[in-house]
Amino acid sequence: MSNDDYRIVTVNVSQTVGAIPSTLQQTGVIISNGATTLAAKTPTLITSYDEFTAIANDTAATYGAVNAAMTTFFAQGNSLGVYIMEVGAVVDAGIDAVAAYMADPDVRFYTYLVPVAWDGNAKLVTLGRNNAANTSMVYFFIDTDATAAKYHYKTIKSFVPTQKSSNPAICNSAAAMWQFISASPSDINKVPPMAFRYLIGVVALVAKGSVKKLLTTNYVNYVGTGAEGGSAIQFTLTACQRTATT
Repeated sequence: MSNDDYRIVTVNVSQTVGAIPSTLQQTGVIISNGATTLAAKTPTLITSYDEFTAIANDTAATYGAVNAAMTTFFAQGNSLGVYIMEVGAVVDAGIDAVAAYMADPDVRFYTYLVPVAWDGNAKLVTLGRNNAANTSMVYFFIDTDATAAKYHYKTIKSFVPTQKSSNPAICNSAAAMWQFISASPSDINKVPPMAFRYLIGVVALVAKGSVKKLLTTNYVNYVGTGAEGGSAIQFTLTACQRTATT
């Protein structure tokens, strides 16, 4: 008698993972600055947080920030995959690597989530300016400490900056980017406005109204609180959309 003769139930197990992006507007990449074991400038599709842990270099000094980006991105939902691309821990060299990749890409990306360590870097600002034409179809998401620094990105269409969280385990820009690329636009299904979108796993900015007004004036997004059906929900104010996205 075989073991199958004693089987009384069959258990089917399924796992939901992020889909492979099917259009340019659904294609985003998280830039790793030394936090993975991947070869440089080799985009790898990640469809779940577990897939990231398999290629992560968790002893790297930059691991925490990249892990926060991945954690926050997949906290928004598992319906969408995202690429990750390693460029190394040296800031200027990493920005040069992204610029070189964009000039001759293996996969074309609509959005780049760049490391918070690059915030305000002159080379990054130049890269954004070089991709800021009305017909350009690329956007750079970045967490910024706008209350303690200059507003580097105010006049540059390609940047989508968000005031960084007080919690280093959270990447606000990752949540915003998920919302940005989650739409599946068509002639019938139009893209809804980015202001306001509900986010998951983020923390509202605690600041005076004057600070929030200054952020809005300088086109820096921030996480606030809203209510729907009696439940408190986080959302992002996307004041940065100075021109219509292409």
